[in-house]
Amino acid sequence: MWSGSLGIHRLMPELPDVEILRLYFDSTCLGKRIDQVTISSERIVRGTPHSHFYHFLTGKTLTASRRHGKYLFAQTDGQRWLAFHFGMTGSLRYFDRLEADPAHDRFRLAFSGGGFLAYTSVRLLGRVALIGSVSEFVDKQLLGPDAMSMSSTDFMAALGRTQLPVKAALMNQSLVAGIGNIYSDEILFQARIHPLTPCTHLSPASLGALYRAMRGVLTSAIAVQADPKRLPRQFLIPHRKPGVPCPQCEGTVIRIRIKGRSAYL
Repeated sequence: MWSGSLGIHRLMPELPDVEILRLYFDSTCLGKRIDQVTISSERIVRGTPHSHFYHFLTGKTLTASRRHGKYLFAQTDGQRWLAFHFGMTGSLRYFDRLEADPAHDRFRLAFSGGGFLAYTSVRLLGRVALIGSVSEFVDKQLLGPDAMSMSSTDFMAALGRTQLPVKAALMNQSLVAGIGNIYSDEILFQARIHPLTPCTHLSPASLGALYRAMRGVLTSAIAVQADPKRLPRQFLIPHRKPGVPCPQCEGTVIRIRIKGRSAYL
């Protein structure tokens, strides 16, 4: 059973947050048999009829999990997968008594012998789907390789051929799956690369440094359950506010806009 805190401390789950949710799911739900499915929001399950959830999940056991980018996948022994995307405010919550059902419960599984898993979402921007194949789903969603599974060669090839600003490229899920606005800032900060730099202007050495920074930042975040307060002191995320002293030099943090999104450096 999961013994730590859930570890989701921000409103926009990215790869480290979803990996923590995967570990939480494994600890609380693997091996459990589904007795009942409750759907409280049509918007969360859009595209999949309610009857499919009831038919393909009831009586089935949760057997495995996978993560690709910002998606979490849960396999059943009925050869169907639940696909979770957490949008801006989605999360998972396991609880023992129905009276403890959390606020904003949009989709819930009840297990044989007791216990529940709720998919929660305040802003209803996430999604729960029922799929037959993870690889087919990934292809249909036009997702690139998972950031933590990507080789340096594939990473450098993917970014080296686009003229996008490097921050936009890191956030482009068809190039690299899993990185969002917050961790792209951290990766660029650690690699000492300006977020507006076109990828085609990056040397092989800079692309290699960017890859190593990506791996290091994501690994560090997962290790501390994506808690900003527990990140290394030299990280930008705990200081991600204009005017705050830079954690690595005598400068101050500034904010700029790139394609409608904020970037901190």
